Amino acid sequence: MSSSLIPASPQPVLFGGSGFIGSHVAEQACASGLRPATPVRTTNAFLTALRLPQTIIDFNDDRALIHSIAGHEVVYSCLANPRRHQPLAALCDVEVHLTKRLIRAAAAAGARRFVLLSTVMVYGFTRPPRAIDECWPPAPDHPYTRVALEREQQAHAAADAVGIELVIVRPSNVLGQRDHQMARLLEAFRRGFFPLFGREAWQFSAIDARDLGRAILFLGQHPPAAGQTWLVSGYDTSWRALHAALQRITGRPAYPLVIPRGAARALGQLIEWGYPYRWEPGLTRFSVDVMSHHTLFDAGKLAATGFVTRYGLEDSLRAMILETAVDR
Repeated sequence: MSSSLIPASPQPVLFGGSGFIGSHVAEQACASGLRPATPVRTTNAFLTALRLPQTIIDFNDDRALIHSIAGHEVVYSCLANPRRHQPLAALCDVEVHLTKRLIRAAAAAGARRFVLLSTVMVYGFTRPPRAIDECWPPAPDHPYTRVALEREQQAHAAADAVGIELVIVRPSNVLGQRDHQMARLLEAFRRGFFPLFGREAWQFSAIDARDLGRAILFLGQHPPAAGQTWLVSGYDTSWRALHAALQRITGRPAYPLVIPRGAARALGQLIEWGYPYRWEPGLTRFSVDVMSHHTLFDAGKLAATGFVTRYGLEDSLRAMILETAVDR
């Protein structure tokens, strides 16, 4: 049967459900009564535990992509290269080229909407310390963030060419279970220290991964979301406040290891040069910039739709502590 003749299913398709953010989209979908189809490269234990239908496909086969989407109206893409320390070509393979192919496959399969997970890091770090909204022009200043912006631009071009609705989601810093990046920070805390770059209380906007999962699903179903970019954020905090909250929740002290920002970036650059691409270094210029700039965001546009977040900083940290047993 032609894909265009398969009756549309109210259940969505989720790509990237085995990843950090995608797993939370899958989890929140199940909590809301949805059972998204989850095309995967290999069977994933977390998705199996959720009892979601998994289909192993060859992501290099456009026909397989079309077949996996056929009969579904909404496609969620949370695909990303889990390693940022990669050659540009490797980053582009997933972030840009696969995204374009997915959009074309979604249109060919008869899907109505494509929801693309992006990042607020496309705004770069040459931005004011106050909260900015979707109108602020992107200015990426790292290879990873430049590729992220190119992905958005190519997604717009592909969606316009095939006539499918495109929704772009830019979440602020995401805190929650199954985050390997934050797990490193919690491991440092467990060892008795907490790295801080410079002496300023750098503020940032964040969102609990569970709320982000809910927001992504909401934007896939909200009719006016089509053709727009959406900032998603839940609360504002600082790295010093996060350190204090961890001490308060666990009852354990951790020495604030204050490192001058310039020295940290120089060390990060040396580590990047020395690390082979198959490794993911814990300290890079990008990770230093994330923790040494004010990165506040105004998600008022999303709030105006009636969407309300449920979790705050301590909720996020308690969930992560439970997973990593950092208080033991």
